[in-house]
Amino acid sequence: MILVTGASGYTGSFLMRRLAEGEEPIRCLVRPISDAGGLEQLGVEVCRGDLADRESVRAAFRGVRVVLHLAHICYAQTVLDCADAEVERLVLISSLRRFSRVPDPSVDEVIRAEALVLQSQRPWVILRPAMIYGFGDDRNISRLAARLRRRRFTPIPGSGRNLHQPVFVEDVVAGILAAAETPGIEGRLYALAGGEALSYDALVDAVGRAVGVRPLKIHLPLGWALLALRVLGWLGMRSGIDHRQVLRLQEDKAFSIAEAREDLGYQPLSFAAGLAKVYGE
Repeated sequence: MILVTGASGYTGSFLMRRLAEGEEPIRCLVRPISDAGGLEQLGVEVCRGDLADRESVRAAFRGVRVVLHLAHICYAQTVLDCADAEVERLVLISSLRRFSRVPDPSVDEVIRAEALVLQSQRPWVILRPAMIYGFGDDRNISRLAARLRRRRFTPIPGSGRNLHQPVFVEDVVAGILAAAETPGIEGRLYALAGGEALSYDALVDAVGRAVGVRPLKIHLPLGWALLALRVLGWLGMRSGIDHRQVLRLQEDKAFSIAEAREDLGYQPLSFAAGLAKVYGE
């Protein structure tokens, strides 16, 4: 039996389609208010509970061989506490955002949760994906593509030279499945990022090519961009981006995936190849 938390989320939806193709029984833990219709159509078992309430989810972990924890890693302690002693593998999905130096409570939360896992003697593996993109609303690249289609100009705070390494959702799924079954990797952490790092300017250009638009990039001095966000806040206007996101955009997000390649057989697509799958070659 494989238990999946966060199965109704973006990455979870792709993972569930792959798991449903196999023969091992699948159980999904979803929140009481979540729509589980799509999961039920896949023929998997659905349990309801809230990971913030340990007792409400404990039964879902009984008799499980592998746990794939795609829900927020802040619930890592619940996973560690509720999994049976006989569980063979706990795969917990974290984020490469934990390396950001921009002060943010959400980053601190991830760091604390990872620390709990590292102290555990359970058979865990931590995967840290980069920014995930793919089919449908990935809440990242898909929204940039939609903006470029509406209007080809796009404001870019700062120089646009900082590096990014987005990862195709199907590559993340492949990494999760490999981490679940590869022997001898307990207690290891892996970065799951795309095939190459590219500047934000190059990223925008690549998305533009994929959707048939030549982007007009308007670079804004960082100080001006932050001031503009502050003014919009004073006026009660929503910009869709906050100052922390702007500051994180100035950080290099280039990561080694050598260990994932070697241990998990991880072979991610280049950004251009991933975009071609999503938006048509």
